[in-house]
Amino acid sequence: GPPEDVNTSGAPALEPTIAPLGGSDVAVFWSDTRDGAYELYYRARRQGAWMPEVRLTDLDGSSRYPAAAPDGSGGLHLAWLYTPPASNPRVYYAHLGPGIPVLAPISLTPDTARPDAPSLAPSPDGSCYVLWPERVTQPTRLWVVPIHPVTGAGTRRRLTPTDGTTQSSAAPVVVRNGILH
Repeated sequence: GPPEDVNTSGAPALEPTIAPLGGSDVAVFWSDTRDGAYELYYRARRQGAWMPEVRLTDLDGSSRYPAAAPDGSGGLHLAWLYTPPASNPRVYYAHLGPGIPVLAPISLTPDTARPDAPSLAPSPDGSCYVLWPERVTQPTRLWVVPIHPVTGAGTRRRLTPTDGTTQSSAAPVVVRNGILH
C-alpha cells in the first residue's frame, strides 16, 4: 500500500525500529522531541489498523536509539540509550507485555561506562541478549547482558577479545539451540 505516517506529532521521528508482534502485526519505536527532551514513543499496527501513539519514557535526560525484538509470547524486549543530565549514557532495558506497554526500565551499564546504541538478539525460549559497543575502553569493545523472562538480567560481560581491533557495532542472532552469534 501507500506510505503512511506513523508519527503524527509533527516532530521528526529519529532512529526508528520495527518489531514483529505475530501474524501481520508490527510495533514501531522511535525517539522524538515533541515534549522537549528526546523520549521514546511506540505505535502498534494490529489487524491492519494503527493503534494510538504511546509515550514510553518520561525521564530527565535523553532517550534514543531504541532496539526492539519479540519475546515469542506477544511481548517485546526493548533496549535503548539513555543519557541522564550531565552524565554518561547508559543502556536501559525493559520488557513490554502484550497490550498497553508499561515500562520498568533497568540500567545494564554502570555510571562509568560509555556505551553506544544497543542491539538485541531474541532467543527461541523468550530470553534475549542485549549487546552494545563500549567506548570507555580503546579500542571499542562489544559487551553483552543476557536477559531471561523469569530470572531477569544476567551478568554484564565483554563479548569480544582484546586483539587491537575496534568492534563498533553488532548484528547479533541467536540460533535454535540458544547460541549467540
